[in-house]
Amino acid sequence: MFDRITGQLFFKEGLIVGPTLTPEAITSYIDQEKDKVVENGNWKTYTIRNITIYGYSVSLLTVFKMDQIESLRLSCVSNRNSWASYSPAEEIVVKKKTERLLKKILGTQLSGQFPWGSVESLYDIKTGDAGIFIRYRE
Repeated sequence: MFDRITGQLFFKEGLIVGPTLTPEAITSYIDQEKDKVVENGNWKTYTIRNITIYGYSVSLLTVFKMDQIESLRLSCVSNRNSWASYSPAEEIVVKKKTERLLKKILGTQLSGQFPWGSVESLYDIKTGDAGIFIRYRE
């Protein structure tokens, strides 16, 4: 579920992501075997590779600057597990799946500005990457 007023996303697994999320709150959802944590000075990123929202299996990337959430990205899980299996047709399927998820989150639109930040759909044909990008205001 998504709360348009607060900017919070509620995942099936119990994780709540929003403008007040802290690195400590997300670490309990990190699986050290399959998920990824990167720390670089004031920046920290946490990737949870398989989490559920609105019935969609997604990869969740959260970006923190000085322990305050800066942005997050949701990417629908695809069947591709390497560049060897890359297919532009499959990426279009993932893009459309991502847009369906975004419509469930936002309603009819594919982007939006809110008092707490912004939401938009991204697709980069060069990298074969589709996702939902949420940026929180400082």
